[in-house]
Amino acid sequence: MRWSASAPVTWPADHRWQRLREELVDRAAAGMRVEPDGTVRMDGAGPGDPEVRLAAGTHLQPGADYRIAPELTTGLVRGWVGAVAGVGRTAGIEWAPYAEPGRAHVELQGLDRLVEARFASDLAVLRGRGRFAPGESEALDLEVEVPWLRVELRAGVRAGELTVSLRVRGLGAWWPTLAPLMLAGRASFQRELETAVLELAETLTTFATTGDLAIPAVESLEDVQRRHERELRGGLSELARRQRTVRDRLSILPWWRRTPARWRAEVAGLPTPTWPAGALLWPPTWVEVEQELTARVLRGLPWRRDDLLEKRVAAFADELVATRLAADADSRRAADAARAEPWLTDEALDLSWLATPTRLLAEARGVSSP
Repeated sequence: MRWSASAPVTWPADHRWQRLREELVDRAAAGMRVEPDGTVRMDGAGPGDPEVRLAAGTHLQPGADYRIAPELTTGLVRGWVGAVAGVGRTAGIEWAPYAEPGRAHVELQGLDRLVEARFASDLAVLRGRGRFAPGESEALDLEVEVPWLRVELRAGVRAGELTVSLRVRGLGAWWPTLAPLMLAGRASFQRELETAVLELAETLTTFATTGDLAIPAVESLEDVQRRHERELRGGLSELARRQRTVRDRLSILPWWRRTPARWRAEVAGLPTPTWPAGALLWPPTWVEVEQELTARVLRGLPWRRDDLLEKRVAAFADELVATRLAADADSRRAADAARAEPWLTDEALDLSWLATPTRLLAEARGVSSP
């Protein structure tokens, strides 16, 4: 089954790619230092990052050989620096499990000048190869195969047009089961691919013209909370305005017609506003938030006391913002705790879940699978 999508693009010139290499490679190299015992210290490394040790050679020079996470018991992760004539220094990282002869590696050519990046694997559950060469018209060529599926992804630029093609083929006994599912979702996947290619083309065009890849910086907790509070206050001010509109409408009615049911009906009859899209509400929508605010307001007779309405709206707003900011803090603490946990482990490198679709789905859902 095949999909393809295109979008106009201005492909970045070579000096843009080389500048990117400088920012990523040279900056990382400047933040490294080697201890007398061979341990490589890196600026910004956290407690969960793996240990890196120089096993042989001179740091970042051809012949350098590194051991990464040497405490692993199921295989060896090693890094190396080599050299290719006409390219300069190259660097790579390789995973070689002890239980099989296969291995997987990624190689960058090069550390001195970006020419291409390569991927290759002949592991039992993951075979394939890939190549990204930004200086060529066929920039990306990737083929990956698991025991039940083969994926081919290619991207190229011709005459100012970025074209991405994707081919998926089922393998073995699973294909009769997977084919109808893929056919049913073919149109939806085509739309998703078109959107992704358009966004990629826009990002590359921006990179080509400004040198900016629009990689978002990690926000501090304080910045996140300020942004969320600003977005929430914007929506809450609209809620308050709507409540005041209903109060003013009911204030001209006889007292016996100022009922909670009439208040709710008036709120429901107001024109649907455009709510702020940035703030994440958990889990309610803005409509549900308005329903809750209306319930809070109706716990008295706010149309007889303007100050009571304003106090209840303000209290509700403060409560909602406080809940959001507390959720932000909890989320950041959880993320920090996760970063403190080792991520390059024997369990993480166990790719046996790629063996069948059912095991893949179980892994995605976080469910153990036999």
